[in-house]
Amino acid sequence: MFQFPMKARNPASQYSITPVGLSFEYGMNPFIAPPVAKRAMRVSGHKRKGMSEVVVTFFLLVVSLITCVMVGGFSFGLIGDYVGPAEVSVQNATCSQSANLTTCQLTLMNQGAHSTATSGDCLIRGASVASVVGGGTVPAGGSLGVQCIAHGGNFTEGARIQGALSLTNGGVLYFFGTVA
Repeated sequence: MFQFPMKARNPASQYSITPVGLSFEYGMNPFIAPPVAKRAMRVSGHKRKGMSEVVVTFFLLVVSLITCVMVGGFSFGLIGDYVGPAEVSVQNATCSQSANLTTCQLTLMNQGAHSTATSGDCLIRGASVASVVGGGTVPAGGSLGVQCIAHGGNFTEGARIQGALSLTNGGVLYFFGTVA
């Protein structure tokens, strides 16, 4: 039978070898190592090194704040992408014809959350050259009056005019007016 190798110990040892195997006395658990004396605060002549609890708490607080700022920046960046653009429409289009010049007075209304501006491009169907006069920024929740002047159109009184006005945000406003 196999026996555990042992150094000679005093007779008052905590364990002894029996023919059946290793027996434990004093209620010791064979799976737990015997207690070891506490080590001194000095190991190899050097003090133990480590961070105090206050420093660790402060460090964790800083790391969590930086993480919150990064996640918030990402989230609010996405929210900014989903906020509706400027919602501009033509509320009123009154057109007039004199000689070879067609002028349409437009009232632009912005019901969106962002402002936008007219780009200076205007098109009236049936006219060769058109431009915007009095254009500018249409404020969020506000209105702006502009003129679309076209050369080369020959419209009679009561004729229906179709046109388009470009915005700087890439939008195009379509309008219909009647020559007065």
